[in-house]
Amino acid sequence: MNGFGNYWVAPTVAERVGDWAADAVWAVRSRSRGELLAAMTLALGLVAAVAGIRSTTDRSASYAGPAHPTGWKPLSTIDGKPEPNPHACGSISYAIDPRGSADPTFAEDARRAAGVIQRASGIRLHFVGEIDASAGDEKPDVAIVWADPGDFTNDGAIGEAATNGGGGTILLARWMSAEPRPHGWGAVLLHEWGHIIGLDHVHDPTSIMHPVVLGVTLNAGDRAGLWALGRGSCR
Repeated sequence: MNGFGNYWVAPTVAERVGDWAADAVWAVRSRSRGELLAAMTLALGLVAAVAGIRSTTDRSASYAGPAHPTGWKPLSTIDGKPEPNPHACGSISYAIDPRGSADPTFAEDARRAAGVIQRASGIRLHFVGEIDASAGDEKPDVAIVWADPGDFTNDGAIGEAATNGGGGTILLARWMSAEPRPHGWGAVLLHEWGHIIGLDHVHDPTSIMHPVVLGVTLNAGDRAGLWALGRGSCR
């Protein structure tokens, strides 16, 4: 069974270039003025190529509240504005508990999904290794574990995020771990990481935060929300 590692970025060359360019735009926004000027000098040849992407993502910079979010919705607000992740200006540690999984690609999918969220949000996601949650191992900010039906609050869910002030636990359906998944667990992990960072469900079927239709890439709304709740809140 193939993981989502070779698909989530994009199945075509054009989509790969587009995703790379979008990640580059978000990365530039986290740099200092001097670094930004240097990066802009080196990137003059790409200005025309990324102009369309920048026009869709920069809208988050002027977002003043949740009344009319651009393609995303915050889980919680403070004084009418989206509440940033408490780790926004720092890092989030995470570990996986692989016990009970029949999916050999799980660990790789978990690392790749975290990498996508890190680039989109600007929050450093620090992998600290494997844990045995049942043995009382010290838990990091986020633990990714396999769970049984009784552990889920929503019947029929194959993934769920229990958040607790910026971190929490990502639950994956143990009974589904042996089922073939064309793109591995990447889409599920991206969705649950979205909740951990602070995104709520939306009705856009192209969004990774749709409650039923899980895509395999982040759309412009996903990126805008992750950045606004992450490094964008430190501006």
